Amino acid sequence: AIQTGSMPCLLLGSAKIKSPPQMLLSLSSAVAGLVQIGFIQNTSPEVLTTLGLNANMKLPIFICMHQPPPGQGDHPEGALATSMYDRRMFGKFSYDSMLTFVLHTAQFKDEQEFASWFENSKRRHGLELGKREEEGQPQQPSSTKLSVEEDLDIDVNANTWANRCIDSQKNVLCVIGLFDGSEGHANLENDIENLRVVQKKVVEEQAKQPGSTRFRFMWIDATCQKRFTKTIGVELSALPAVYVYHPHKYLGQKMIMGYDSNNIDRLLKQIIIRKGRGFAPVGNDKSLALEDIDCSSLPERAALPQATDDDDADLDDMLAEIRAEEERERQQRQLEEEEEKKQRNKDKKNEKKKKTKKKKKKKKKVKDEL
Repeated sequence: AIQTGSMPCLLLGSAKIKSPPQMLLSLSSAVAGLVQIGFIQNTSPEVLTTLGLNANMKLPIFICMHQPPPGQGDHPEGALATSMYDRRMFGKFSYDSMLTFVLHTAQFKDEQEFASWFENSKRRHGLELGKREEEGQPQQPSSTKLSVEEDLDIDVNANTWANRCIDSQKNVLCVIGLFDGSEGHANLENDIENLRVVQKKVVEEQAKQPGSTRFRFMWIDATCQKRFTKTIGVELSALPAVYVYHPHKYLGQKMIMGYDSNNIDRLLKQIIIRKGRGFAPVGNDKSLALEDIDCSSLPERAALPQATDDDDADLDDMLAEIRAEEERERQQRQLEEEEEKKQRNKDKKNEKKKKTKKKKKKKKKVKDEL
């Protein structure tokens, strides 16, 4: 992979995973040309140690190897850094979450090369980031200074949504944080702080460059506003997330990289550089209106899934997928065997008919001779 210029990634499986899961094969096809993905069955402690991992780590593990990011740690010249799939950031193993991790990590290898590959291949992995026609792109805004009235201490609800986003000026894009706002959610403050860091940076840059794109920052309790979250194509398992919305053109773009302030900042810079390319149409005023509900009264709030380190659950998910594949293959083999059996019986009957016909001809010939 390194010789071909592709970034190598590995799924390190346990003895229970006897073959690559289908989602890994699909992922490998989606990122062809950028990443090469391999699978190791029954990964030994020695292999883990060789890869720079703890020999006692629970499997499965998904890792990618890449050039060290600038300024992060001391690495010998030519040595590769290893990034490991973190379920606290990306959620449980799935095609979408593993794709997000791979694309996020691939940017360490060469940002220009990644941008070029992504532009040419973005439709191959099912993300709705199609290039819009010229009239559908957000226009380069006029020179208007960004105000700092956005308060990130309180989430946007049905009463404040229109004022904060829908009724904003035509050259303003809404940067929406999608968080789990349920009571007691440990990471909520950290999620808000990551968004606030970018907000402060944008305000400072806006003061120096008043002609740049304007953004308004806000966050929504996505586990409460499920209809809105579903409409913009964000899964609850992918939280926290960021969605940039153009309220006057009904266009939006979700961040596919892992959630942190650096990636949010990178997303907004890419939007400015690309001048709206990558936005996709989404809903309308009615479908994107927030529901007027009391989030704290929802009975399922206490049972909402949280991102955990439950390795056994991830392993169970993979094993369930493998068992489903094996069952499909078994059923297919059974159908093929039945077809073969029918064909054999048919061939036997035909052969028997031929022999009977041949005997009758022979008897007739003897009778004629007599």
